[in-house]
Amino acid sequence: MVRSNAFSEMLLAHIKKISDPEQFLHEMNSIVLNIGGLVCDALDLTEEKEEEIVAAIRAGMMEIIREYRPDIHAMLHQ
Repeated sequence: MVRSNAFSEMLLAHIKKISDPEQFLHEMNSIVLNIGGLVCDALDLTEEKEEEIVAAIRAGMMEIIREYRPDIHAMLHQ
């Protein structure tokens, strides 16, 4: 997997500094919204499609959090 662009490296460094689970989720949600928007803008898709894409990205992110950050996943279901 290649993550060798400056944007990805900067974003990863920022996220890794976050210790508060709530702040982590807030930042990840912002990233999901931005990525969904970028994908739709690049493909010239409608706002309705953007909502679908953001939902799909968010669902994938939540699966990753469930698997690799059970502490954060547990906090979501309190």
